[in-house]
Amino acid sequence: MPLHKELLAHFEKLAGTDKPEIFIMPRMATLQSGGRHGLSEQFKSIMRKAGIDSGKVQGGGVRKLSRRTFHALRHSFTSALANKGVTRELRMKLTGHKTEAEHQKYTHHELATLRDAVEKIPALH
Repeated sequence: MPLHKELLAHFEKLAGTDKPEIFIMPRMATLQSGGRHGLSEQFKSIMRKAGIDSGKVQGGGVRKLSRRTFHALRHSFTSALANKGVTRELRMKLTGHKTEAEHQKYTHHELATLRDAVEKIPALH
């Protein structure tokens, strides 16, 4: 999987090795994705310790939801690629999305990207 050069350098510094059986974050590698002790909750804990507000918003019922979650990283990654002009085919390959419908849910275009697209329309006079 190709990684951004800064992220790759960070991982190499942390790992110090290229052995696949050695995890960069061994404790988190054993966690399930959901539940009270899962990966998402660990991510929230890391955010709290770093002093980053999770951006709580009101859900449909009485429950409050976090806007900044581990899962939101997928949305951010996909959207950042889309806004830099990376093709849908490559974005889907990088994210592991199997269908265009699923992939579309994760792609959010910035206003500047949409403006640039409209500016490409030739003059009508």
